[in-house]
Amino acid sequence: MSVSVSHTAPAPLHVATTLQGREPLVQVRNLVKHYVTQRGLLPGSATSVVKAIDDVSFDIYPGETLGLVGESGSGKSTTGRNLLQLERPTRGLCLLREKMLPGFRARHCARCAAVCR
Repeated sequence: MSVSVSHTAPAPLHVATTLQGREPLVQVRNLVKHYVTQRGLLPGSATSVVKAIDDVSFDIYPGETLGLVGESGSGKSTTGRNLLQLERPTRGLCLLREKMLPGFRARHCARCAAVCR
């Protein structure tokens, strides 16, 4: 399963990245989301790990639109839920203007919307 991102791969986070002199609005680095599932009904049954997304990175610059393209079950929605902090990633970073995105809360919506304009 993989997610395709529709622009070039970003530079590592520690390198200042710009597009025509602009800083990225959103940065996603090495995003990973694994789900642990239980295979039986009884407690202590065998478990397995589903790798929903594995090492996804991209930048979104002001004025850009990002399209996630992939087959059914490739991790597009999981990527979006993790970016919006509706779920916690297993590993990785989601940054808004180089700051960690807060957990999704109603009080943050207006602030995030104002920054994104």
